Amino acid sequence: MRHEMDDAHRRLLAERKMDLAIDQNPDGQAFTALQRLLMPTGQATPQANRFRSEFALFTPTNIRNSAYFEQDSSD
Repeated sequence: MRHEMDDAHRRLLAERKMDLAIDQNPDGQAFTALQRLLMPTGQATPQANRFRSEFALFTPTNIRNSAYFEQDSSD
């Protein structure tokens, strides 16, 4: 079991050398932090901050096919 669904963990899951990856969506967390910093300056609106702090569990049967920095339609 590992944290975050990066390319190395995706490969290990596909090869069945790892059973579980817990992804806490660090990209969404970073986006939310930037939005909150920009809101007081008027460069972001409260509606832009729609990120929900959730996590996902990935196993060999539901790994995403895209690279870490690419969006996949199954996400």
